[in-house]
Amino acid sequence: MSLQKTIVTSIQPIFKRAIVLTLAFLTALTVNVCGLAAQATGVKTIAFMAGHQSHGYGSHEHYAGCMILAAALRKAMPGYEVRVFKDGWPEDADAFGGIDALVMYSDGGNGHPVNQHLGQVDALVKDGVGVACMHYAVEVPKGDSGTKFLDWIGGYFETGWSVNPHWTAKYEKFPKHPITRGVLPFEIYDEWYYHMRFRKDMAHVTPILSAIPPQATLARPDGARSGNPHVRASVAKGEVQHMAWASENESGSRGFGFTGGHFHWNWGDPNFRKLVLNAIVWVAQGEVPKSGVEDPAVTLEQLEKNQDYNVPDNFNREAIRERLKLPGTKKAPGVPTSSVKPVFQSDVITSKTEAHYGNQAEPMSNIVIRRLAGRNHPRNFLSFQIQVDA
Repeated sequence: MSLQKTIVTSIQPIFKRAIVLTLAFLTALTVNVCGLAAQATGVKTIAFMAGHQSHGYGSHEHYAGCMILAAALRKAMPGYEVRVFKDGWPEDADAFGGIDALVMYSDGGNGHPVNQHLGQVDALVKDGVGVACMHYAVEVPKGDSGTKFLDWIGGYFETGWSVNPHWTAKYEKFPKHPITRGVLPFEIYDEWYYHMRFRKDMAHVTPILSAIPPQATLARPDGARSGNPHVRASVAKGEVQHMAWASENESGSRGFGFTGGHFHWNWGDPNFRKLVLNAIVWVAQGEVPKSGVEDPAVTLEQLEKNQDYNVPDNFNREAIRERLKLPGTKKAPGVPTSSVKPVFQSDVITSKTEAHYGNQAEPMSNIVIRRLAGRNHPRNFLSFQIQVDA
C-alpha cells in the first residue's frame, strides 16, 4: 500500500505538467488554425468613402455607385466586411479602423475630401492599407496632395497636364494581372481622363486600361482640364494613354486609379464593373478569383436605386437599357413568353357567368380552374378570358 501511494504521488506532478503542456499546445494550434483559416478564406474589410451629391441625376452618383460595388463584393466574396460611408469623410475617427482597403469615389480637385486627411490616409498606407480612387477622386491639387497620390496609387489627374474629355474608349488588350482576370474586351462612352501625372519612369506602376484617344478629344481650347501643349504633343505622336492603372508601393501597400465612372449607368456593363471589383480585391491584398469577381447582371432598376437626385421628366429609361444591353425585370415563374396563338379562346367570363357541373350550378370560372387543375395542358393550348370583379 505504501509503495502504491508513493508511485501515485510521484506520477501526479508529471501528469499535471503533461496536461498543462497539452492545453498550451492545443491553444497555440487553435490560434494558428484560426489564423490560417482566416487567411485561406481571404477575409478582408473594405471601406467606401462616397462623396456628396454633385452633377445631377445619373452622373457622379458616388453613393449609388459605391452601393452597386459593395453589394457585388458581399455576394461574390464571402466573409468580406464592406462599409459604405455616405456624403464625404466620416465623422467617426475610427471609421477606417482595421480596414484592408479604402475606396474613394467623390468629387476631387481643391474640394477633394482627402485634402484635409492626408496624414490619416498616409498612416493607413504605411500600415499596408490599399487605396483605390475612381473618376474625379483621382484629381487632387499639385503639391502635398499630388505627392501623396503618387505614393499611394502611383498617379493622379494634374490640372494643366491631364484632360477630361467625353469619348468612347475601346479596350482590346489587357496586361496579365489579377485585376484583368475574366475581363473581356469592351468599349464604352464615358468621361475618360487621360495623360495622367505618373511616377517617374512609371516605377512600380502597371497600366491596366490603355488606348489611343482620337484627336477629337482635344477639340476644346486649352484650359485647366480641356487641353495643353503637353497633351496635344502626346496625342499628335499617337502615344498610348492610360485610363486605369495599378501600383505597388514601398510600404507593401497597393494602389489603383480608374478615370471612368462619370456616367452612373456604366456600372451596368459587366466588364467595366468586373475590372473595378477585381481591383478592389487586389488592393486589399485579397486573392482575385481566376475568372474575376463574379456577380449577377445588374438591372436598370438596381442602377436607379440610391441616387442623389430625383428622376427628371425627360429621362429615357429604355434608351439607357438598350445602350448598355441591361437585362429587364424578371417575369414571374410560369408566365408564357411564347408567341404561339391559342387554338381556342373563350368569351370573357365574369363572376356572373354560370354553367352546370354535374347536377349543380356554379360560376364558370370555378369550373375552368377545376378542370384545368391536375391536367398537363401545353402552354397556350387553351386561353380563357376571365374578368375578376373588384
